[in-house]
Amino acid sequence: MKKLKCLSVLLCLGFGVLALTGCPNNSNSPSAPVTVIVVETPTYPPCVMNGFTCTPSVTPTPSLTPTLTPTLTITPTITPTPANWVITSPVTLVTGQYSYVSVHVQAGGILNVGGAVTLNLSGYLAVDAGGTIIGDGNGYPIEQGPGAPTTQDAAGGSHGGVGGMDSAGATPGPVYDSSTAPASMGSGGGAGYGQSLCNGSGGGGLLDVNASGGTVTLNGTLSMNGGDVCAVTDYEGYGGGAGGTIYIQAQTITGSGVLRANGAAGASYTYYNNGGGGGGGIIVLSTHSSNTFTGTLSVSGGAAGNYGTGGTGASGSVGITNTTTY
Repeated sequence: MKKLKCLSVLLCLGFGVLALTGCPNNSNSPSAPVTVIVVETPTYPPCVMNGFTCTPSVTPTPSLTPTLTPTLTITPTITPTPANWVITSPVTLVTGQYSYVSVHVQAGGILNVGGAVTLNLSGYLAVDAGGTIIGDGNGYPIEQGPGAPTTQDAAGGSHGGVGGMDSAGATPGPVYDSSTAPASMGSGGGAGYGQSLCNGSGGGGLLDVNASGGTVTLNGTLSMNGGDVCAVTDYEGYGGGAGGTIYIQAQTITGSGVLRANGAAGASYTYYNNGGGGGGGIIVLSTHSSNTFTGTLSVSGGAAGNYGTGGTGASGSVGITNTTTY
């Protein structure tokens, strides 16, 4: 009789693996126990079956959205100059063109002209008695400008008028600019040899007012003189700066104030050389309708130094026009 072999059975159940081993009990084989082995399958989170490999399902962590701190841009508050500008205290305009409806300089108000300034006005300009527009010495610096002395000497600067020679006979620079439509500042005087002790004398600034559709009333002071020189105690004196420019175009010009673009006096030195005076500047009043201004117009040349034989600067020119068209 043929013997039956022992059997081993593996059953895959939902909770694990059931293993049965043993030999069948029959008349030809001894009875043998049956061994039951239960192998529990560890419990895992839900997974995705891939053949016999259990791969846990992974839920990705969502991307974090970063919290952004916005950049704060601070814009400074700028107080614009009003279209109708009323000046009651000292203010300054540097070289450039400025547009307003009107400018009114009241008593105690000072408009400093820091170079070459043009005012384009759709309305009017008024300078009350006690009000001032000034650019003295704010034109070309010492020894600079088209009319400055060409050598290191103490001659006066030139503009509408020629500057004076110094006491050593140094020649000043040439006159320049237009006598009917001036557009330049005054030139600086010569520095001589005493530059370490004094900055010398700059020329006068430029004030150009275009109020062709309105009225300009001038009862205060408009001054574009050459700058004052210091009293020096060095090798020699300094030349005076030339007067600058006042150029006004308007429908009507009226008032009784003071307009000046005088050359500055030369500086003195008791030992060797004295500076020449600066040449006068240029003033032009141009109107479309009428000019009833009765005040003072001055473009004198500056005096020479007090000692020696320094020359006096020549007077500049005054231009007064009354035109029917521009």
